[in-house]
Amino acid sequence: MINRKSKKYQIDQSGKVEQTERHTVLACTNGNSMTILLKKTEKRKLQRLFKTVGISKLFPYLTFTALLAIQIKVFKPKYKLIIDREYLGHESLIEDKLKAYLEDLGVKQTVHIEFSHVGKLSAAHNLAYLVAIGRKKPDITVGAQEVMKVILGTKKIGTV
Repeated sequence: MINRKSKKYQIDQSGKVEQTERHTVLACTNGNSMTILLKKTEKRKLQRLFKTVGISKLFPYLTFTALLAIQIKVFKPKYKLIIDREYLGHESLIEDKLKAYLEDLGVKQTVHIEFSHVGKLSAAHNLAYLVAIGRKKPDITVGAQEVMKVILGTKKIGTV
């Protein structure tokens, strides 16, 4: 399934998590690809929950990281994973939480994570955009419940 020729995987996001008027899509590419979709209605549910418990500032970072964890669990990228710099200044939080989420999900992280500019000409960017505008179907669609299970450390994630 996974193309072993290229040792770099790229992840790009279309529709930032905090942009609740649009869906969020993460695309991971390396010869093969995998996309994950969080619909805008589900993002709004999560946003309300974060606000209710008084941690609304963490909403975009923890949600983004949970989506990354689910994507890594399903796609199982190896080698180097380049994640587009979506949230400058919060990358250490994202990396720390990602390690914790993956551990809770029973994923042994065998991939080196690096934050870097992926660029609009990358396959990951193009794929995320096509899914976001509805021209391609996502591989996985998750809801607020699945995201919260990852954030709270519940190992079972619906159909993932």
